[in-house]
Amino acid sequence: MTEKRKFDRIHLIHYLRLFDRKTGELIGNLVDLTSEGMQLISEKPINEGTLLEIRMEFPEDVDGQSELQLNAVAVWCDHQLDPDLFSVGCKLIPVTPSNVNVIRDLIDNYQD
Repeated sequence: MTEKRKFDRIHLIHYLRLFDRKTGELIGNLVDLTSEGMQLISEKPINEGTLLEIRMEFPEDVDGQSELQLNAVAVWCDHQLDPDLFSVGCKLIPVTPSNVNVIRDLIDNYQD
């Protein structure tokens, strides 16, 4: 697969939990993040092109917020070393300036 990422991925020291905003179900755990995309680990495969309406919970407030709501489109999905887990690459859409600020602060606070 050709690398199309503009920004380096930042791996986080906390795997932040990602939930479906409509159903409240756990989608997966955030592995890495940029202001344009993310990678998550999921117990279920997520088809390319799937729109994810995400609620990301923080272990502590970031910029006075305990969560962030994002939309993302799955760009790829592949098995992890563990056959019961899937890695999913997503593109964030649209990314508002306030979301970019929170994402940058998350990266600053939680990068490994």
